[in-house]
Amino acid sequence: MILNEAPENILESLRSDPGDDSEYQPPHELKKYSYPIAIPLRADPPILMNWPERIIPDSTNQEQTALLCDYEMLVNANSRAGKDRQEALAHFALGIVLDNLEKPEKSIPHYLRFLEVMMDENDRDCVTVAFNVLGVDFQLLGPAYLKHSVYCHKKYSDLADEEGKFLSGVNTGLLYLNCSMLPQAKNSFQAALKHAIETQSNHAQAIAIAFQALVSIAANKLRVAKVCLERYLQLAVSLRDAVAQAKASLNLGHVCWEEGDTEMSEKYYLQAIRAANFFGIGDIEKNANVCLGMMRSQKPRKSKTTISVDITNNVL
Repeated sequence: MILNEAPENILESLRSDPGDDSEYQPPHELKKYSYPIAIPLRADPPILMNWPERIIPDSTNQEQTALLCDYEMLVNANSRAGKDRQEALAHFALGIVLDNLEKPEKSIPHYLRFLEVMMDENDRDCVTVAFNVLGVDFQLLGPAYLKHSVYCHKKYSDLADEEGKFLSGVNTGLLYLNCSMLPQAKNSFQAALKHAIETQSNHAQAIAIAFQALVSIAANKLRVAKVCLERYLQLAVSLRDAVAQAKASLNLGHVCWEEGDTEMSEKYYLQAIRAANFFGIGDIEKNANVCLGMMRSQKPRKSKTTISVDITNNVL
């Protein structure tokens, strides 16, 4: 048995009603800041069939709408033939298509059916990825499904390898951060960084460190945030990741301005503008231009502080 909980109890928990989301709001301090990723990270499914490709969600995509009909017929055909496993695989494929059409609320029942069958078959790989996709889709439904999403991400982490544990840490951290649950977000991103280091992935480390910076900003720990962002920028440069470079520069511009160091703030804003303009990242370019104009219109302030922090050792 791959789980320490009865399958029926797991399914009951995931099919329970949502909670009250009125108390959860994202930190207002982060409104102008750029996140390293905007949506939760998904794991790749096991190579068991030719899965539909995940694309940028678009509810008007006609090709995906056509695929929807194809996989619905496949589900029904396997159901009539009593082929539970093949039906479950078709449900998972149908869930991917519905995700592509921006309908996570309709994907979830298909992923739950996939999970149910794969738990019966004790298929660890399939159960693992099922918890990931369910956690992501519950997360996309908003804070009312906080309990459901955290439950899935933790189950996924229990079963996954180091890379999967990194995904779980980032996803739960993002979930907590958007609910202003800063201590929980801090712990999740620290765990994500630990697993990123284990996998020796600079890209994963960059994401985790960038999020550590955002938690610090929300907690008004700007000096720590600056150290994290400087490391994020270093990693982005080493990876030749232009988008990450633009995001890191923009956020450093914001932090330096908040600290009163307008000289460094202007440097970083101009750096973000150049990178964003060259690579066509319009939202970052606009954000940096607006903030640079506002800063220049105000009386310059001078204040510089240098601090050395080990970001791998509980910095937040």
